Amino acid sequence: MKRFLAASLLFLPACFGLALMESRVRDRASYDLHCASDDVSVQRLGSTTFRATACGRSAIYVCANADVCVLNGRDEPPAPAAAPTTTVANAKPTGPVKVTDRGVVFELGPGFERDDEAKFEVYRDSGRHHAVRLTVESSADTPEAYLTTSHPSAKVWSTEVNGQPMSFARWSGTSLKFTSAVLARAGKLYQLTCSSDDVSSEKTDAVCASVLKSLRFAPAGLPGEE
Repeated sequence: MKRFLAASLLFLPACFGLALMESRVRDRASYDLHCASDDVSVQRLGSTTFRATACGRSAIYVCANADVCVLNGRDEPPAPAAAPTTTVANAKPTGPVKVTDRGVVFELGPGFERDDEAKFEVYRDSGRHHAVRLTVESSADTPEAYLTTSHPSAKVWSTEVNGQPMSFARWSGTSLKFTSAVLARAGKLYQLTCSSDDVSSEKTDAVCASVLKSLRFAPAGLPGEE
């Protein structure tokens, strides 16, 4: 009986440490995969190795201890053959950067750059406090219905911005806050999502709000053509 109790006492710290590692991996993956932590599933591969999966992507993490877990690679599906092309004006701008991508335009504040380590189109600010990603899907749903289905816990609303109807959704994870703006045209939904590591306020912060409000359809014709 004493041996059993002793063994149990030795086992408990290991279980507790494993739970802390999984929690650390979930928080880190929420940021790296640009997805709410509640949507991240963690699978243990070894004593200190884990796979995190969320929003159709996955990544491998190795933990040195319960406080330090680092990205050790991605095992995401290959990018589509026809990769989207993105045009960013000036490498180091002094003002907002206009991004034209797949038929829409949005503006990023100074300091935002494309994350070349990511296998999907994502932009981060210099302090890595914000991340911005555009996704385009074919759907017969209205933007508001799409957001309600995709993010059941989110607050969803619609309004008019820049003379066009736009729907928004806002939700929070453990360490990140997300806001999405969606436009619809010709059976496609254009969703621009901005995440922030400031979860102290329920409202969208000024950086994400500015980016999302700038979303609009790209004009037809050549740039500068009247």
